[in-house]
Amino acid sequence: MVGVGVPDGGQGALVVRPVSWVRLHAGGGYNMISKGIHGGVALIPFGAGPSFILEGGRYFDGDANGVARKFAGSAFQDQAVLQRVGYDYANAHLGLELGKQRFTFFLHAGMSYVRATVHNLNTQIGDSASVNGSGTTVTFGQDPVVKAMGPSLKLGFVLYLS
Repeated sequence: MVGVGVPDGGQGALVVRPVSWVRLHAGGGYNMISKGIHGGVALIPFGAGPSFILEGGRYFDGDANGVARKFAGSAFQDQAVLQRVGYDYANAHLGLELGKQRFTFFLHAGMSYVRATVHNLNTQIGDSASVNGSGTTVTFGQDPVVKAMGPSLKLGFVLYLS
């Protein structure tokens, strides 16, 4: 299986179809920052057509400064808070599966839950305060955890070898 989505990134997976209406997958991915792992289950009651998908994964910590520089331009200064970016996610999607024998194209949409730890925030805030000349000091006893829920989308295809 090959797919691309948000927050999934680009993914490849091995697929097992124990019965015609259930598809299990597990594999790896890349989100322009770091490598990750994922897995899930798709229920496809008619073997094609509508589907219900639950999946989750983790992208390991990676340096996002390079990606930020690509979008912001060469004048972008590395940020401490972007040195270790990784996250866990879970998707609940409704989908459409086209094709059912050897090749299936899919489009999935729904909601995702994302959980990430923000590393180096004390350094980032300290650097910003010293540049701005602010007398205010803010510190965190531990790295804060950010949780978010929002819409998500994924498209791709499955090629069955047997």
